[in-house]
Amino acid sequence: MLEKEATFDSMIDETTLSLSQISQLSALAQGIIPPDDRDSGAASVHAGPTIAAKIRMSVFAFIYVDGLADAVRFAQDEFGTGISQLNPEQLRSLLERLKHASPDFFRQLRSDVCLIYLSAVSY
Repeated sequence: MLEKEATFDSMIDETTLSLSQISQLSALAQGIIPPDDRDSGAASVHAGPTIAAKIRMSVFAFIYVDGLADAVRFAQDEFGTGISQLNPEQLRSLLERLKHASPDFFRQLRSDVCLIYLSAVSY
């Protein structure tokens, strides 16, 4: 009897992020590309919601789900607050910790934020 081959679609579980998680992604994206005198940084291209849409059907969604859980825990442990309430200095500190403690998440986040920003911004 022949075994059915796994298709790409069968390998993907839909991952839906909550509004809170999308807000957290947006805050972390702002830490990657903060606002300046030219624009509002990652927020100007809606990086958080765009990444959330990408995650929805990605085989790599677990990287974001696990990384966000780490980020929430680190923010609470270090600053006693949620990611979305961090000031820019605290956000930079959190991202630095994620860079070392959750390197796959940090690299994917940084890559996605930069790709979205650079693809959308025109000078």
